[in-house]
Amino acid sequence: MHILIYKSANDIYLIESGIIVSLMSLERFMKVYSNVPINLRKEIILVIDDQPITWNVAYLEIKNDTLLGKKILQKLLELEII
Repeated sequence: MHILIYKSANDIYLIESGIIVSLMSLERFMKVYSNVPINLRKEIILVIDDQPITWNVAYLEIKNDTLLGKKILQKLLELEII
């Protein structure tokens, strides 16, 4: 597994398996997640590879820095959820 790190003037990007994640997007996710009411964190927010993803699943995958977490983060950015 190869990870490429690219630093720009405003952010740091991690590129792994063709998925690009910025450190700024991680901060954005944490800020949005912390403001989601606890009872809504069980709601499905997207589906990836036929798997329903809730806020709680997204948090765990992103926090544990998994490949699925990177996909979730990228999709949340594309959909402008975060």
